[in-house]
Amino acid sequence: NKHSNERSKLIKSLDCYRVNWRDGSFYVTISKSVKNKIGWSVSINFQIVSSENWANLQMLELVKSFFGNIGNISKHKSDNTLRYTVGGVSNCKIIQTHFSNYPLLTYKLVYFNLWTIVLDIKGKGVHLSPEGLLKIVSIKAQFKKGQSKLLLTSFPSYTTTVRPNFNPNLPSMNISWLCGFMSADGHFGLNIRKHSKLTLGANC
Repeated sequence: NKHSNERSKLIKSLDCYRVNWRDGSFYVTISKSVKNKIGWSVSINFQIVSSENWANLQMLELVKSFFGNIGNISKHKSDNTLRYTVGGVSNCKIIQTHFSNYPLLTYKLVYFNLWTIVLDIKGKGVHLSPEGLLKIVSIKAQFKKGQSKLLLTSFPSYTTTVRPNFNPNLPSMNISWLCGFMSADGHFGLNIRKHSKLTLGANC
């Protein structure tokens, strides 16, 4: 049908980008809340950050369409960035399914696996129990930013979860993945240095 054909075209057009974005990140946030009996709330989201320009906006809109128009795109003047953010259990499960089908090939896979555990805990509602909340606290400690001072003082006896091993699946690396990776992490630089032996006094 028409919808399937349009989605197929989107998949093909995103072939170089769908697996790896340098600034695609998996977030888990734990904050105090008066709405829950346990006194804490757990939010989970996926976010892609890019510099603000027309081309990146078009790409983020394409990514949003690819995922079924879930999430939202926002502009942030403070750092001149665009952010595509997906939150909520049901929407994040769509992200989870995608990266399960197209696994990340960098160390970010470790954070995705940790994020997935938290997503499953939230999906079952276990995060509303002391045991479930404590497990999420221990998992969050393994993310880059670790624990906040508030969490460290509020949960002094938590045991840190063992971080999953990272074994890159190099045989699955292909030109599409490399294109997406280079689009995110590749840079073209030009350095000019003084050089006394050259007529112009510099080389590049």
